[in-house]
Amino acid sequence: MRQSHGSGTVDAATRALMLSNREHRCQWCGVRGPPRGTGTLHVHHIERDPSDVAEDDPVNLGVTCRVCHNWFHHRPTAADAPAPLTDADMDVLLSHDVLLLQVLDEIGPASFHDVFIRMKVLLSKTAVRERLWVLMGLDQLVTGREEQLVDQDATTGRWGFPDDIATSARGHVPDDRALALQRAEDELVRRALARGCDRDLVGSVFGVTRRNTFHKQYRAAAYAFPLGEFNRGGRPVEPDDDSDDVDETTDPSAAQEPVSDTNEEPEVPDGDLGRVETWGGTADEPGTPVSELLHDDELT
Repeated sequence: MRQSHGSGTVDAATRALMLSNREHRCQWCGVRGPPRGTGTLHVHHIERDPSDVAEDDPVNLGVTCRVCHNWFHHRPTAADAPAPLTDADMDVLLSHDVLLLQVLDEIGPASFHDVFIRMKVLLSKTAVRERLWVLMGLDQLVTGREEQLVDQDATTGRWGFPDDIATSARGHVPDDRALALQRAEDELVRRALARGCDRDLVGSVFGVTRRNTFHKQYRAAAYAFPLGEFNRGGRPVEPDDDSDDVDETTDPSAAQEPVSDTNEEPEVPDGDLGRVETWGGTADEPGTPVSELLHDDELT
C-alpha cells in the first residue's frame, strides 16, 4: 500500500473502504455524509509515518467530518492556555478545555450564552456546562492544585477567571430552595463516589442515571456546597434572628443566585440538565439507603 505524503490524501479505493466501514459517519461527532447525509467527510491519518504499519493502512485511518478534522490538526495544547497547566491538570482536562480558557481570556467575564456561541461548533450546551464545571472545580479534582482555574459570579452568573469575579459562586448557598437542595444532593453524590461507592449504585440511590452522576460530581467539585448549612432533614438551617454570629453565605443580603445563562430560552437555575433534581424528592425506590453510602457524621 502506497505511502501518502504531501497532499495527505488516500487513494479512492481506500477512501471508499473507510467510508463504507464507518457507515459514512464521522467517528467523533456522528455527523452523516452522503448518500444519507450532507456532511463533508474526510479520511484522517491518526499518525504520520507510523512505525508498525503503512501510513494509509486502515488501522491508521479514521473518518471525520470537516470540522472535527480541522480540530484534530489545530487543537490547542497546554502551552496554548492563558493560565499555567501541569501534566496532572492535563490528565483531567481536554483540548476543548484549553479552548474554553482561551475564550474566557478573550471575552470574560461572560454569560454562558456568549461562551457557548464560541464553542457550539465543537460542543453541545450540556458539554460546555460540564467542562466549565470541571475547570471551576479543578482544584478539587487534581491533587496538588491549590487554586481553581475558572469561577462563576454568584450575582450575574457570568464565567471568568477568579480574579475577574466579584462574588464567587464557590461555597455560595442559593436563595432558591430547589437549587440549594440540588447542590446538597450533588455534594452527597460526590462524597459517595469519593468513598469508593459503585457509581451505578449511587445513581440508583439518588434516582439519576449513571451519566448524570458525572454531571453531579463535576458540579459538586465546582460549587463546593457547604453541607453544614443544612440540617439532617435536608432543609436549609434557619438563622437565629437573635444571633450575631451568622455566616455570610446565609445572610439575606448576600449575593443572589446567578441569573439565567442564556437569553435565548428559559432554563432552570445554573442550566441544569432539564430539571432541578431535589434531594429527598420522589425516589425510584432505591434498594440501598443513603446511610450505607455515607456515614451519618458526613451529612453535616
